Amino acid sequence: EDETVENISCSVLLLYFGGEDTKPHFRLSRDALNLLMATLEEDHSTHGWGREVEMLVFLYWLASATSYRVVAEAFAIPTQTVFDLVHKASKRVLAIVKRVIRFPTAAEMDGVGAGFARLAGSALFARVAGSIDGCHVRVVAPAAHEQAYLNRRLFHSIQFQAICDHRGKFLDVFVGYPGSVHDARVLRHSDVYVHQLYPPQAWFLIEDGGYPCIQDPITLITPYQEPVQSPVHRRFNGKLSRARLVVEQAFGIMKTRWRTIFLKHLSMKSTHANGISYSKPLRAVFRCPVNRLLFRALHWISLNVFELLITHYRVVICTMAQ
Repeated sequence: EDETVENISCSVLLLYFGGEDTKPHFRLSRDALNLLMATLEEDHSTHGWGREVEMLVFLYWLASATSYRVVAEAFAIPTQTVFDLVHKASKRVLAIVKRVIRFPTAAEMDGVGAGFARLAGSALFARVAGSIDGCHVRVVAPAAHEQAYLNRRLFHSIQFQAICDHRGKFLDVFVGYPGSVHDARVLRHSDVYVHQLYPPQAWFLIEDGGYPCIQDPITLITPYQEPVQSPVHRRFNGKLSRARLVVEQAFGIMKTRWRTIFLKHLSMKSTHANGISYSKPLRAVFRCPVNRLLFRALHWISLNVFELLITHYRVVICTMAQ
């Protein structure tokens, strides 16, 4: 018998192998789960558990914001096994990041622009390449720099800047500046700005009033400042807002779906210059340039395309799940 169904009597596994609705427990539809499994098929590593069980344990843990012990009870497997499966699955997902986090090709740009024009209800937005915004990820602030991580909403956080397309698919992320840093400063230090990575010539990004309205080094369009000077400005602001909201909706989906990451305070542990430390339950290793911490986290967006945000930094950020 296939070893992936050894624990088929487990009620959680029956949801998957028995054809039941998977979204309540795994936060993904069956089609999305199948897409994820198919995307990871190229990894042929084997162990005592099949890839389906491995990913189901990982997703259940990620979506439920609970401890390894509770997940172990749900799947009727040892707690240490849950720990091992979570780490193995996270590595497999990390391996596909560059395939799913990317800018549109030249051939895809017209479709992106048309999508934003539909959202705005105006052809004026047919050259929009993306919507950019930021959100805050809760953290346990380092004692030595606690005040720097205190944001204007009076909780400790790191900044999460993202660009998404008209469907809510993340195209780029830049994450990790302390919560007290202004959105515009985060933008000025991001790779997409410094290296003029996106948008292409003759295209622009849209954002809220927290960002500058500029043409160089990249083109950003913001709303007219309030109070507006004319009805034309008011209508423009309304249409821009309708198009821009897609990035906020993507943040909302991400935060509510992956509760282990976004409903808990993340603990940040720095290491010495050439060192790497590990912290449970989810490992993410980062490099730390001077005066910044960058963080990437798992998220799922409205297209049901599984995406992992990760880069190689010598800082470890983890959840306090135990």
